[in-house]
Amino acid sequence: MIEFQGVTKDYDGHLALNHLNLTIEDGQIVGLIGHNGAGKSTTIKSLVSVITPTTGRILVDGKDLYSNRLEIKKKIGYVADSPDLFLRLTANEFWELVATSYDMSQQECDDRLEHLLYDIERLTGKEVTPIIRELDKICNENY
Repeated sequence: MIEFQGVTKDYDGHLALNHLNLTIEDGQIVGLIGHNGAGKSTTIKSLVSVITPTTGRILVDGKDLYSNRLEIKKKIGYVADSPDLFLRLTANEFWELVATSYDMSQQECDDRLEHLLYDIERLTGKEVTPIIRELDKICNENY
C-alpha cells in the first residue's frame, strides 16, 4: 500500500501539491490525469525520492519513505520523463548509477567492471581504456 498523508510541495510560493491525501491499495492500478502543472510529476517524483515534499509523509507498506528510502526504492521502478539524462552521463557515471541501483558494494562494483572490461578487450581484441576515454570525450562535447 502507498499512502500520501498531507503531502505539500511548494516551489517558491507555487504549490505543486497542496496537502495531498491519497491511498493506493496493493494491486490497485492508478492513473494520474490532469493539466500541466497539476502535480502529477511532482507526486511521482516525491514517491521515488527524486524530490522531497515540503511537508507531509509518504508511506509504503506502512514504512515512512524518508526513514526507509533505500529499502523502499528497491520496490519501486521509475522511468524518468527525460530519458536523455543517460545521454549526459559519462561511462563511469552511468556505471556508478547502475551499481548504486543494484546496491553493489564498491568492491563488487570494481570487480564487475574489471571483468566486463576484460571481456570487452577479449572479444574486440582492443584495449578498452582508450575507447572509454574517447566515448567520454564525445559525450562531453555533445552535451
